Amino acid sequence: MLDFITNETTQQAWDRHRSQRERLLVLPGTMRQKFHHRDARRHIIDSVGQENWKGLLRRSSHALSRCTRPEDPDFHRYGGRGIEFRFYTHAEYAITALDLGWTPGCGLTMDRSDNDGHYEPLNMKLSSRGDQVRNREVVAHTTLAGTKISHCDLREMIEAEIGYRLPRRLVKSLVKDGMSGEEVFDAVRERIEGR
Repeated sequence: MLDFITNETTQQAWDRHRSQRERLLVLPGTMRQKFHHRDARRHIIDSVGQENWKGLLRRSSHALSRCTRPEDPDFHRYGGRGIEFRFYTHAEYAITALDLGWTPGCGLTMDRSDNDGHYEPLNMKLSSRGDQVRNREVVAHTTLAGTKISHCDLREMIEAEIGYRLPRRLVKSLVKDGMSGEEVFDAVRERIEGR
């Protein structure tokens, strides 16, 4: 980790990462343990597909960037708050996702269990996009039948009723325009019938 963020020397950071990595490599029965054998590594990558593997590595790279690069647009929400990326390699991040049960097309992504905690194997879980958006500071809310509801929950309810997915920003933009939940339902129905 960069010492201008953590106020620790490079040697201390290296020692911390090395001890964490050694602790994680001994977990029995995990893909992490199997990954260090050359044949098993190829088998694991082939089992999820090369493109899906690269996608997991890209997500890891984006998480690292959010935590360490002040020029990243999301740095203020991650590294600026002191959140660190504590995976030893991008492959370790990908293997953690597989250990948690991630599969291609499952609709889930890696999320931190403790929103104020670091990116590290023991603080990761799989979450849907809606769950991740609900954890953010900025969520649009409206009322439906007199109850406060987030735009994510409202979109999921509408999608369940109409039977297919809506564009992610459609419901949020209608809620931000000041519509109630009932008005959003009607507006979406009108757009669907108008097609």
